[in-house]
Amino acid sequence: MPQENDLLNDRLDKISEEISFLSKKVSSLEQRMDEDAKDGAIKASAYFESVPVSSPAATDNQDYFSGGEDSILKTEKESEDKVSKEEGFEAEIGLKWLGRIGIFALVLGVAFFLKYAFENDWIGESGRVAIGLFFGIVLIYLGDHFRTKFREYAATLTGGGIAVLYLSVYSSFAYYELIDRFPAFIAMAIITALGAILAIYYERISLALLSILGGFLTPFLLPSGSNNQIELFGYLTILNLGIVGISHYCDWRKLNSYSFIATVLIFLVWRVQFYDNSQLFSTESFLTIWFMIYVAAIVSHNIIQKKKSDFYDLVFVFLSAVIYFVISYNLLDADYGDYMGFFAILMAAIYSVLFYLHYRANAEDGPLSAALSGVSILFLSLAVLIQFNGIWITIAWALEAVALVGIGFYLKNVAIRYFAWILSLLVVLRLIDIGSYGQGLVTDYTLILNERFLTSLVGVVVFAMIYRIYAQHRESIKFAEIKAIPIALFLMNFLLLWNLSAEAVCYFEYKIETQSVREIYPVCEYETDFRGRRVESPGCSQAYEEYYSAQASNTEMVKKVQGTRNTVLTILWAFYAIILLAFGMLRANRFLRLMGIGLLGIVIAKLFLVDLWNMGGIYRIISSATLGVILLSASFAYNKYKEKIKEII
Repeated sequence: MPQENDLLNDRLDKISEEISFLSKKVSSLEQRMDEDAKDGAIKASAYFESVPVSSPAATDNQDYFSGGEDSILKTEKESEDKVSKEEGFEAEIGLKWLGRIGIFALVLGVAFFLKYAFENDWIGESGRVAIGLFFGIVLIYLGDHFRTKFREYAATLTGGGIAVLYLSVYSSFAYYELIDRFPAFIAMAIITALGAILAIYYERISLALLSILGGFLTPFLLPSGSNNQIELFGYLTILNLGIVGISHYCDWRKLNSYSFIATVLIFLVWRVQFYDNSQLFSTESFLTIWFMIYVAAIVSHNIIQKKKSDFYDLVFVFLSAVIYFVISYNLLDADYGDYMGFFAILMAAIYSVLFYLHYRANAEDGPLSAALSGVSILFLSLAVLIQFNGIWITIAWALEAVALVGIGFYLKNVAIRYFAWILSLLVVLRLIDIGSYGQGLVTDYTLILNERFLTSLVGVVVFAMIYRIYAQHRESIKFAEIKAIPIALFLMNFLLLWNLSAEAVCYFEYKIETQSVREIYPVCEYETDFRGRRVESPGCSQAYEEYYSAQASNTEMVKKVQGTRNTVLTILWAFYAIILLAFGMLRANRFLRLMGIGLLGIVIAKLFLVDLWNMGGIYRIISSATLGVILLSASFAYNKYKEKIKEII
């Protein structure tokens, strides 16, 4: 009997546990169904299909009580997500686009009805406008009526009402001439403000976009036919202030980009039609006010509120700065051209301050920091380009590049360093152009001590400094930027060898020109630029004909000088390669050694493919013998110090 009682008690305890589990499961399901019922989307079948119905008696009870309810909720969530994905497209069509297309069709139908009524003299002009206004107000009222239960549908109705109000006011002015331009302008401005308020009220950006569209179309729909600059620009200023305010309040940052683009388009249309130089001060003043409004939007969203930037923010930052500068430059350059460099520096300073404030307040937002610093660097580079000319542009950009590398490491900002490399590549292109081997009538040339070579030497020093800075911060460099160290080292040596070679070429070209055509110089008036090249002037074409004729009569002398030039280049490159190998061994720098070996390969190819076929006897002997000695010396050094070289490698 005692055993039977114990067995009975165990069964009763098990039944009690089963009842308790089932009660919890039912309560959970009821709670979930109540929540879905409030949203108007009960998916009872999904719930019951997702809940396992197996009895607890089939498994260990501990498994149910430890994870049973969590597994039920997880399964329900997965089922809801699946249903949501399947119904997403259908919901997008049914909840939004059907209503939008429907309201458009309804507005169109009303417009056609009014037109038909007018053609058949059913309704007078005032009656048609009154019906339109009444219909718009009714749609707005219906939108408010359905707002609590059907928010998207209500926003669609309200948008249709705003559109009908715009159409009615415009018709009363343009078609029926019931009201003058100024009352119509005020009425449309009020409708725009009403649409913005309703957009905030419904929390729908689509209503805000509709209102903005109506606001910016108003000057086109209600043209005055005359130059009312203060009235138009004042209206645009108020409109932009309102849009920036709405964007700040509702976090609809894309509105700023749309507003900026629309403002620029209206300004350009006005400028083509009405602008003259007497309006310079007022025009630039309004441009600056608009620009400061957009700067305030950046400060508001991304610095004060510390919002993370999106695509529209980055586009807005770049376009607002660049277009403001371009338009202002176009307006001011004719009268204030000497100060345009200072204007660019001022823009660079503004965006440097914005970058600093953003970096201190919202450093985690890397993309916007990169955009602000990039815009600042852009204007600083433009200031150099505007204010200087010739070699000073190259020198200033080179110094700016090395300064940006240092600042980038100090602020631990990789974007600034990337912009420095973009500027560095521009410097390289300019230095290559400066050091390119040009033909021309050169009468005033000094070996080494000339502007071209000294400018290139500045570039070499700058890349040596960039290499040094990167080498000092090697441990903090990540990812692909580690390649910047060998790239800087390569560019430093490339520029030095390129310009040493250019000096050799120009020196021998100078000898050819001065020895063979001395009598030609008085015939051709010219000047030499910083590259040592002639600047053409009238009469130079005849001088050139005489020049080439003189060269043809001095073929042997020309070949002799050219042979000497090619020999010097071969020896120069070979010795430079040996220097690279030597420094590579002394500094245990494999990249230097590889550059030396690569340069030796180029010298060997030049000797066998060019020099041996084009040069005369003595020059061919000198080139091949010298290269042979250099190669044997390099090979001997590798063999003699092979153990040390192995340690270095």
